[in-house]
Amino acid sequence: TFNKLQQELKQQRLLSDALLEHANRNSHEPAVVLAAVSAGLFPNIAVRRPAKKKIEVNCGRVEASTHPQSVLDVGNKGKGGAPEGSRSEWLCYSEMTQVEERYSLT
Repeated sequence: TFNKLQQELKQQRLLSDALLEHANRNSHEPAVVLAAVSAGLFPNIAVRRPAKKKIEVNCGRVEASTHPQSVLDVGNKGKGGAPEGSRSEWLCYSEMTQVEERYSLT
């Protein structure tokens, strides 16, 4: 079981108590655990930040818009995102498409 595997890894010098302690350093933080599980379950995640027109994808490396016929499209027409002071909105998408110079999420 788990204890046998742990002992075998320690015998092979692939696991140490210090490494195990380091790997579990955030195990008591529910938000960190939830973020790690969510990232594994939903790899296509984006964030819509307040007062921004674009949606951040791939850790902010790509900016995209929702497809005009998507249920996520808020119909801003360039007026910016959510009002200042509101919370960021996390989105899960199935496909990102590049159309000319822009990216579109569906």
